[in-house]
Amino acid sequence: MPDDRPVALDEYPVHQVPLSMKHLATGDRNAYDRCIFHVFDHQGRALLILGLGVYPNVGVVDAYATLRLGDRLHAVRASDALGDDRMRLAVGPLRILVERPLRTFVLSCAADPADPEGLSYEITWTADFPALWEPHHLQRRGGRLTLEGKRFVQAGHCEGWIRIGGEEIRLERGRWTGTRDRSWGVRPIPGEEGDRLAQENPTEGFHWLWCPVRFEDRFLMVVVQEDADGYRTLNDATLVRNAERDLQLGWPQTDITYRPGSRHPTSAVIHL
Repeated sequence: MPDDRPVALDEYPVHQVPLSMKHLATGDRNAYDRCIFHVFDHQGRALLILGLGVYPNVGVVDAYATLRLGDRLHAVRASDALGDDRMRLAVGPLRILVERPLRTFVLSCAADPADPEGLSYEITWTADFPALWEPHHLQRRGGRLTLEGKRFVQAGHCEGWIRIGGEEIRLERGRWTGTRDRSWGVRPIPGEEGDRLAQENPTEGFHWLWCPVRFEDRFLMVVVQEDADGYRTLNDATLVRNAERDLQLGWPQTDITYRPGSRHPTSAVIHL
């Protein structure tokens, strides 16, 4: 094909299959590759969650940022056709710059000239602990593999600013914490048509507890997933310290208090 040419990543020895880096080794439409960042202040006033996802087999890249300030949510969303430059992590006003892999990232959202009161930010996210692999994630629906993901998590600190509603919030080291999750693989995305397998194996949901906890000198990651019958399909609690071996902490037990008449948690205690 005249428009099928090598891309910049093909210059580097990173290939794992005899294909261009432009093409995936799987034709599954649900293939994905994405990242999520969490930024929150220690007083509990503000929480910013942002991410970017690539869905190569449907030709889409999208990104979002959501700021919770008090009882209000402010959101920016962007989506575009996927191009060949996978090193450019940007959609619309949203951008993630990898300054030092596994270490330093610049997260930014450009102000909208038509909405001067809207959300914008520029934040330097810096890791304080090494990245930690999470358990390999598998889910099946009947006999069909519907989810397989490789993931890692990391904790750090944040510096910079957030602007919203004419106010500027300064992010200072020691007063703001950051966590992030990086994952890729196959995961259901909207738009897939139902079939006999889906009709015979309706989705029953699952319970998911994903809890990164950052302390001054250590980082704790707890992952618990249970199916609709309460059977644990993921179970991990790992303590990370710099320059030390990771420590497994056994079988996590959780006590979660929910808002009456809802599935919204109000508090939780994790026993390790």
